[in-house]
Amino acid sequence: MRTGRVFALFRHPVEEALSDFRWRRELPPSDPQYIPPEMTLGKFVESPNLVTNSMTKLLANITDDSTISDAQVMVAKKVVHERLLVGLTDSYDESVLRFFDYFGWSMHDSSCPANFRAARDTRLDHPPLQEKSQEHKTLADRNWADVEVYEFAREVFMDQRHVSKRLH
Repeated sequence: MRTGRVFALFRHPVEEALSDFRWRRELPPSDPQYIPPEMTLGKFVESPNLVTNSMTKLLANITDDSTISDAQVMVAKKVVHERLLVGLTDSYDESVLRFFDYFGWSMHDSSCPANFRAARDTRLDHPPLQEKSQEHKTLADRNWADVEVYEFAREVFMDQRHVSKRLH
């Protein structure tokens, strides 16, 4: 018998923040989340416009902008370990196959695979930040909790390989 579980598709927090920056620059100027062209990535990563540690806050049910503690990071990791079937955007196809196998979804139901294809196809492909760049370092530092939870989720992803019959 299976226990209750949901799936989550994790993306590296630096990639997520960079994507958010690029997406918000494409919004119409009337949108409150719009980032004007004169705000460089370097300025953005230091600004209050950067959303920080949103994954950890969601998983640990933190609803305010208080400083995240190590204990709250542990709560987020516990949720990942005990309640989530983990997928990674870096292993998108493998993740989707796991979700289908685990939940018993049918590849013949055209809406389900189409939704996953559409989600992947709408992600903008941009060059990644160089890991040694100041922007990358600042994004990782400001999202320290999410980076820690993401690295843990990668470990859980590897540990969960056994859940999918197709991956044996």
